[in-house]
Amino acid sequence: MNSRWSDADAQGKNDLDLLVYASRLIGAETTLVVWGGGNTSVKRDERDHRNRPTRVLRVKGSGSDLKSIQPKDFPGVRMDISPTRSRSPRVRARPSRPCSTASSPRRQ
Repeated sequence: MNSRWSDADAQGKNDLDLLVYASRLIGAETTLVVWGGGNTSVKRDERDHRNRPTRVLRVKGSGSDLKSIQPKDFPGVRMDISPTRSRSPRVRARPSRPCSTASSPRRQ
């Protein structure tokens, strides 16, 4: 297989556009992937909805074809959200007491 990469075509592209370019080259090679198959991704710095810098993973979404993929087909996942803190051990519920009924003896 010969490389189809062109430095001239890649020049001036940002990292997401380079990912789209590379994904299309891979997707065009039918001996490598079937329609909709394959995954490509990039980690990049972006601004969130409050204009704060954040690290984002852009990954090919399901159902997108690599040979015709577009930037919108790479949903972002924030990477700066801390993992869930370990929770304290669950408190076991006390066994419930049997309900008193008319036929059961009552304590006095």
